[in-house]
Amino acid sequence: DVIESKGFDQIPQLSSSRCIDVQQPFDLMSNEYGNEGTRYAVLIGINYTSHRRGRLRGCHNDVHNICKYIMDVGKVEESNITILLDDGEATEPTRANIMEALDELCQKCEPGDTAFVHYSGHGGRVKDETGQDPTGFNSTLCPVDFDQPGVGQILDKELYEHLVCAMPAGTSLTCLMDCCHSGTVLDLPYNFIADGEQTEMEPNQDFPFLKLLAMRQALREAGVETFRDLFDEEKREQLKASYDAAYNESMEGLGRDIGGGENFGRAARRERRQNRRANRRKR
Repeated sequence: DVIESKGFDQIPQLSSSRCIDVQQPFDLMSNEYGNEGTRYAVLIGINYTSHRRGRLRGCHNDVHNICKYIMDVGKVEESNITILLDDGEATEPTRANIMEALDELCQKCEPGDTAFVHYSGHGGRVKDETGQDPTGFNSTLCPVDFDQPGVGQILDKELYEHLVCAMPAGTSLTCLMDCCHSGTVLDLPYNFIADGEQTEMEPNQDFPFLKLLAMRQALREAGVETFRDLFDEEKREQLKASYDAAYNESMEGLGRDIGGGENFGRAARRERRQNRRANRRKR
């Protein structure tokens, strides 16, 4: 009602790694471990000032307003806030700089810390070339240089891998994505659509829980405990091999458990063949 009364027709969405009671107050900058840790933030605003088409006007203002809010209300220290703007003064929000800022955020956070990420700019959808997304598309963020050769948009799967999965255990992460297709851009398992009809969070029926469980097992087997461990080439190779084995075992086991047996096993093998072909095309 509030959004409609102000003349907006967008419908906000809330996605989460756990089922949140949306009827209860929500503290943006706290976590279940208390408020003892350090608070960090990455704020990104892109007006696409160097582009001939698709320019925006309010994204820089969004970042400045959010920055003031999290400093005044969230008590985030200015030295712990990273800002990317295409204003000719701040760090340019290129694809490389955005991913680097998110990587550094994950490296800085320790158990008990709280992280906040805000993005204001264009969002989009691109065809899923791997064939793994049930919708056939990936939700994306559009860095300022997305239209340059060899750059492209930032896929939801990349954000899930480099931000969601990379945050250390015992930390809390809140993201505010002000862009198109933002409700699914983090690929999280629970979703709430503020359309006036949905009253509680619901599980995402297409969330790949098997892949999440396989990754958890693979990280443990590869000895990956922190994000820094991923810079070790040997551990990265072991992680990939462990993940493939764990996922294949999960798929085969699920087929036996649900009685799908032979048919489910064939589907699992077919998916693995499709994934291998997609990976060869990437190389």
